[in-house]
Amino acid sequence: MRKFFLAVIVFSVFILPSCSMYDDKLEFNPSSAKEIFIKAVINNTNKPALESKITLAVSEEMQNDGRLTISNTQSASDGILSITIRRYILRPLTYDANMVAEQYKLWVVSEIAFVDTETGEEKWKETMEIIQIYLDANKSGIDPGEGFTEDQAQDAISEKLARRVVRRIIKGYINA
Repeated sequence: MRKFFLAVIVFSVFILPSCSMYDDKLEFNPSSAKEIFIKAVINNTNKPALESKITLAVSEEMQNDGRLTISNTQSASDGILSITIRRYILRPLTYDANMVAEQYKLWVVSEIAFVDTETGEEKWKETMEIIQIYLDANKSGIDPGEGFTEDQAQDAISEKLARRVVRRIIKGYINA
């Protein structure tokens, strides 16, 4: 009985933790990289040009990652990526003594969908929420390089969203 408990303890200590170190990124085969067509981003907010920032960020992230290629046409692609920006919320978080906002929270909610072009089936669809908290760079007293303008915060949001979208596409192929 004592040997049984010792075997269970050894198994628990050495074998089980190694199961949690599994990394699904290793299973993506770069030689079978998929071609993705990125549809024009739909902007349902009152912020102009946000859709072009997100489109550019997603394209750059795919090129930098290197495991996915961008197709120029839907028919030549293996999948279609569509992004719809649902909400754009900019809220002040902190104020100075004169009740002038010093820090903001930018929150963007997007709906991302991926369709298999061969079958026409929607492989996955999910809502992604990205948040950027920043100091107002336009406010006096902020050190250069410490704060963001709203435009810079939008760029940061676009880059974060692009990383998550590309990871989700790759994860979707691995788990498909």
